Amino acid sequence: PVICETVPQCKVITIIRDPRDVINSIIKKQWLTNAALGRTAWPYKVGANKSFAPHWVEDARFDQWQEWNLETRSCYMWNLYAAQLIPLVKHKEHRLNSDSQPDIHIIRYESLLQSPFETVTSLAKHCEREFSPLTHIRLGEIKSSNTKKYDQFESYKKAIDSQLLQQMAKLSQKLGYNYEV
Repeated sequence: PVICETVPQCKVITIIRDPRDVINSIIKKQWLTNAALGRTAWPYKVGANKSFAPHWVEDARFDQWQEWNLETRSCYMWNLYAAQLIPLVKHKEHRLNSDSQPDIHIIRYESLLQSPFETVTSLAKHCEREFSPLTHIRLGEIKSSNTKKYDQFESYKKAIDSQLLQQMAKLSQKLGYNYEV
């Protein structure tokens, strides 16, 4: 929304992914472990006892972050991202059909996997661009997938802080994912 207010003629592109798949992916890649965070270029907040957390961790949650397991950290990260997306999605749904309104295009990660050609064609149209023959080749390399990868999530969810899990369920529903705790 800040970008939309600052540059009303801008074209905004964002991607949304099922939180269960996001959490599975983060856990699989171990992105939010202390060891992995120590190797990244993210700006950090440093606590009094030299503990650290990524810059996007809310100050009120800094001490909790230190105690959280990877599953809870992953859920927290998705919740922050989703909370920022919801106003953008609502803005797209309620914007006026006016030249002064920003042009917002939302891609579902799942759509990109299930129907890559159609999804990228829609994106190209949004950007008023045509794609090259190389794009056609690359799109052909994407393996279409109808399978959900969140089957492992059921085993992870027991380890996630219950309040953050409930928040994830509410946010995911607002973004069109049907998940209940």
